[in-house]
Amino acid sequence: ADVAEVLGASTTTGRVPYDEIQLEGGSAFGTGTHPTARLCSQWLLNTLPHVTTTDPATPINMLDYGSGSGILSLVALLAARRCDRSVRVDGVDVDTNALQVATRNLAQNRNRRDTQEDNDDDTRRFGCRFYAPMEHTPGSELWDEITGMTSVLETTTTLQSEPETSAPVMGTPSSSITQLPTDRIQSYNIIVANIIAPCLIGLARTLALLAAPGGTLALSGLGSHEAPEVVTEYERYFTGLSIVQELEEWVLIQGIRNDVPVR
Repeated sequence: ADVAEVLGASTTTGRVPYDEIQLEGGSAFGTGTHPTARLCSQWLLNTLPHVTTTDPATPINMLDYGSGSGILSLVALLAARRCDRSVRVDGVDVDTNALQVATRNLAQNRNRRDTQEDNDDDTRRFGCRFYAPMEHTPGSELWDEITGMTSVLETTTTLQSEPETSAPVMGTPSSSITQLPTDRIQSYNIIVANIIAPCLIGLARTLALLAAPGGTLALSGLGSHEAPEVVTEYERYFTGLSIVQELEEWVLIQGIRNDVPVR
């Protein structure tokens, strides 16, 4: 499906200009038509150009948690191209089908560049890869179940913070899929999670662990009536949490990572 055809390229209608993005049809969540996808996409287009890094030459690190078809990861790449900023995007999903669809969507959009040289430059400056959840975080137990792995933590074990190598996931249609490496802890300048409220609530510690100090968080997938409960879960680790965008009955909450350690 051509998302530009679905949503149009006009911002006068309040729609996001998804130019240069194409998605295959299929069962992976995320075609860009849902109000929360439009909220997150517009937020990325507006926010990513203004992200500051310690070194201007350092790529922006962005996390798309619950990546589905990869639509928000592709929007982040588009936003980076528009403002001529290098970016590294990681998408995370527990659904093996979604990870494969997102990887194909990424390849399809890369292959639309004019020349092989453009493709190579695109890969260097606008990196993107899709992963299963990092081990010992919510969703990893489902991944273990799917793949036959047995790394489920006991309930008394805390999240690890030491970097370690991510092992390839076996027993799936694509053995190249791996879990998000633990060296991504405290690395992301931007995190976007467009997931239903109960899942967002369960991910508060994980997203706090992955956010860089001062990193910006955007949460959507929830209605305005669900926002107070979600804010309560995140306010220990993020400051300035507030609804910054609304569309129909849906909202987007933004916050900034503080210096409270995740325990």
